[in-house]
Amino acid sequence: MEPYKCLFPSEIVKNIKTPLFLVHPAYDFWQIRNILVPQGSDPDGHWQRYRLNIRNCNANMIDKLESK
Repeated sequence: MEPYKCLFPSEIVKNIKTPLFLVHPAYDFWQIRNILVPQGSDPDGHWQRYRLNIRNCNANMIDKLESK
């Protein structure tokens, strides 16, 4: 396994045997702003409002983000 994958819950959960409660960690916010919708890929600023606050996204936009 590549070390960077240790940050992803889908990888961590495979090896946990005890009860687990998952929350959305702080790095999700960073990923949305810098990886899923980086500023350079949105030169016209269509996603600017959504990059800064995912709560501004509608269900269709969330589906697009999750499919990446």
